[in-house]
Amino acid sequence: MGQRGWIAGTLVAAGLVMGMVFSAAAGAQRPERLHSPADVYQYVYEELALLDFEKAVVLYVDGDGQVLSQRDVSQGKPNRVHVVPWELTLRGRPPEGTSQIYLVHNHPGGSNWLSQADLKVGSFWHHVAKDRGYTLDLLAVTSRDYVSMLETNGLAEPVTGWRKQMAYVENVIIPGLVVLRSELAEILQ
Repeated sequence: MGQRGWIAGTLVAAGLVMGMVFSAAAGAQRPERLHSPADVYQYVYEELALLDFEKAVVLYVDGDGQVLSQRDVSQGKPNRVHVVPWELTLRGRPPEGTSQIYLVHNHPGGSNWLSQADLKVGSFWHHVAKDRGYTLDLLAVTSRDYVSMLETNGLAEPVTGWRKQMAYVENVIIPGLVVLRSELAEILQ
């Protein structure tokens, strides 16, 4: 086989492999119950994985893996999203029976790692949820894969004292004002 034949064969093989990867993810049936981050990935794949901008959703799941509620919490720019799961703030309440919370966003650029900003936000909300009796995991999804904060041991230690107050300002007040500003701008147009 000549060099052209080898290159063409390699390209065909690569295309077949990529096709199998994408069709496996796209063709997988959406699970009825969520027992792992892999289940969550399949659950949100069609909604989040192929977008060209960041979007975040929160899934509230009971002890049997049944999704009790799904909330869109933010839609952002190509590489940024402001996330505030309002049910965990102040006196908000997740749906009755919630035991697991998944904070899920996509990475349109395809990076399958959690940035420092992702880990900071995810750790903050994990500890808020834990203080209220829930488990929270942060996931980033792409068209090919997902990454979980808890599976990769990316959880930071909880902050205390004035740092906890500042974390609340950084993760609730400021993003909340940004979201409110964008909502008001849409209404006033």
